[in-house]
Amino acid sequence: MGFENSASASQIVATTSERWPTIHVAYLSPHAYEEFAKVDPERPWRELVRSSYEVLRFVFVEKGLALPPERIWVEPRSGALLLERPGAGPAPSGYDSVPIYWRVALDARWHGRRGEADLRARMLRFPAEEWRAEGRLRDRHTAAGRAVSDLDGLPQMASVHALALEVDPVLAEDLRARRVEPLFQAALEATEEAVYNSLLMATTVTSRAGTAEALPIDRVREILRKYGVTPR
Repeated sequence: MGFENSASASQIVATTSERWPTIHVAYLSPHAYEEFAKVDPERPWRELVRSSYEVLRFVFVEKGLALPPERIWVEPRSGALLLERPGAGPAPSGYDSVPIYWRVALDARWHGRRGEADLRARMLRFPAEEWRAEGRLRDRHTAAGRAVSDLDGLPQMASVHALALEVDPVLAEDLRARRVEPLFQAALEATEEAVYNSLLMATTVTSRAGTAEALPIDRVREILRKYGVTPR
């Protein structure tokens, strides 16, 4: 599979300054390209949608990879897609790979893409197997699916959950209940604490621009009591 007879190579390649043009797989955004096509019909945005799915089928169907690699390459003369190039082995699958799951999920939610249902199922297969076997998703693998880290991949949880909502609702609910919901709750609580700290732990500072006074905490307590809020 390649881009020999298409304008897609120049459109979809994220990095062209190298001798071997590089496609960053997770940057493919068919959901966005379709929206761009609605407001900018003069440019070939739908060709980008088509070629994005060509790249994903190359990765998951033609090459049978378990996970999206962070990068693939384009052979500069033939336009053929490559998993590795001279001087560089296959790219791993890690944090720079996982956004492709939610991007494809959002495209399915917004635009249907019934013809890509089998591809979405293929993309979800390995994460579903790892989750059901281990109750976790690791943060780094080879693209063939061999774990190279023992750390949990929290972004992986959220991104894979988005795709599971479109492909496997039972898996999606299990991910949500066991990991995604607690993850979001922890993020919410950490954000709340950070806001309180920034407001109530700040000290008065003076610069050439003037003085910014710290909040008077005793006065804040009085106001909270007045409106029935009990300070912690």
